[in-house]
Order: sequence, then structure tokens, then C-alpha cells
Amino acid sequence: MAEHLLPDLRIPLANKCVSGGCLNAAAALYSLFYNGNGTQGNPFIITSGEHLQNTVSYTNMSNRYYKLGQNIDLSSYGSWTPVSMFNGVLDGNGKKITGLYIYSDNNYSVGLFDGNNGIIKNLDIQGEIYVYGNNSGYAGVIAGRNFGLIDNCEVLNGSYIYVSNENFYVGGIAGLNDVGIYTGTIKDCINNAYICGYANNGGIAGKSGVTIMTCINNGRIEYWGSGTHSQGGIAGVQFAGSITSSVNNGTIAYSSRFPGSSTVLQPNMAHIIGYKTGGTSNWNTWPNGYVDKGYLTTVFLPGGGVHDQALYVKNAEIGRY
Repeated sequence: MAEHLLPDLRIPLANKCVSGGCLNAAAALYSLFYNGNGTQGNPFIITSGEHLQNTVSYTNMSNRYYKLGQNIDLSSYGSWTPVSMFNGVLDGNGKKITGLYIYSDNNYSVGLFDGNNGIIKNLDIQGEIYVYGNNSGYAGVIAGRNFGLIDNCEVLNGSYIYVSNENFYVGGIAGLNDVGIYTGTIKDCINNAYICGYANNGGIAGKSGVTIMTCINNGRIEYWGSGTHSQGGIAGVQFAGSITSSVNNGTIAYSSRFPGSSTVLQPNMAHIIGYKTGGTSNWNTWPNGYVDKGYLTTVFLPGGGVHDQALYVKNAEIGRY
């Protein structure tokens, strides 16, 4: 049965003055969403991409609540402009956002949101992200940078992230997971995105300095570069904080010899953390003492690539300390 789509009852701000008077400022702001007043008991209801973009009206307010009222398809929006730093509480309400597409050659932080400083929960999302250019930065399907809480969210099958820049950190959920209002926690999340390219990559976060817990990566990660960038099933790099009770089911692959080069590559690559410079990791919490069901392997690129799996140990939790 086709899903019943809610009509869009927004009142354009340009038309807020009508016969009989003008809407007051509060009513004009409320018209940015399907309905609701932004309180916990009556959250703003989001039913379109425009509504998502309109959350920037409350960027500096953390006490606003939002909820998806239906599935949202962003495929008609072309290349999505990441929503500026999200504050407040967004409840995906078990709905899906699909069709996210981002092509970027100058963004520092790339995702549905460029950053999260609030709470994003119960959201399923599918998207494709392509990052080019020479800037350093962060990319993740939900948020480029997470300083808040991302809870019980899933990046769906059919998602894809490619980054050509070696100075990026890429994660299926968030590129960076760091200290903020909620001390940057990602928990009970699942990534199914295929991540590839030349950056530091992690199935959940590219770089983490706070908390990742009870997360699962099912996505394949491929490193195509010629250096020693970090590749991890859960985090590419952990510099502080904790990573616990998480499982990698995805394959992590690399090209062991760059085309035309005799140098064998040795990226920092492992099932859970590619490169660990600080923080704690509780390996005892993995089921049956095993950290994953994934596989460390090589990927053959056109014109080059030599199978050299002996560089790595099956079921290694950390690639490099």
C-alpha cells in the first residue's frame, strides 16, 4: 500500500501578511514546518527537505524539538547543501530519509547536517556523498561533525561515500566525533554505507575522541591511496574517549601497491580502530571474545595492486598504536 503523504501546510514567510493583518514573529517561525510549536510535547513536524533546512532558524537554541512526520525523498533537490550546525532534538520517528546526494569540492564538513550539537535519534537515512578538492575536513552521512548525541540511527544499504582528499576523515555516521554539549556520543547505530577513496575512513566515525558504543558496521571500506592513512571498521582514528561493545562485519580493503610503484603500502588498518593514539577500548565486551566477522583483504585497482594480505593479522582489533 502506498504511503499516505501529508500535505505541506507551510505558510511562506513572504506571504505572512494577509488580509486582516500580519502573522506575529512566532507564527511566522512556526510556519517553517508542517505543524507544531517546537516544544517536547508538540514538536515541529518535518515532512520535506525545506523543513530540514529550516531548522537553521533555531541554530542557537537547544530547547527545540523536531520529529519526522513521514518518509522524505531528497532526490529532487540536486546536490544537497548540508544544514548548518543542528541544535535541539530531532526524532526520526522510525521514518526514512532517502535520495540524499552531495557533490562537494569546497566544504569543510559534509553530511545531511554539517554538524550536530544536539540529539539525533531513531533516524534511517540513505545517501551518496562525493567529496573532491584540496580542503581538509570531515564527511559522514548523518553529520560531518558530531559534538552531540546520535542514537539508534542507521545508514541504509545503497549509501556510498567517496572522498578524493587524503586530509579528510570519513565515517558512515559522522566524520568527526568529538567533545560538545553531549560529549560527542554515537551509540546503537548501524552503518551499511560503502566507503572508499583516499581519506582516513571508519565505518562509524573517521576520527573519534569521545564515545562510540554498541554500534555495528556492515559496510565495505576500501583505501585507494598511496600512503599510510587509517582504516577501521568502527573508527579510522581514536585519539581519546572510549570505543566499546561494537562489532565490524564489513570487509576492509586496500591496494597494497600503487600503480607504477615498487613500494608496498602499509596503511593503519584493522577491524575496529585503524590507528589508536589515546583513549580506551573494551575488547572483552565483544560477543564470544571475537571483535568481528569481517575480513582484511586487498583491492585490485586498474593498472596495479598486488595481493599482500600477510601484512595484517585476521581479527586484529587495532592496526597501529
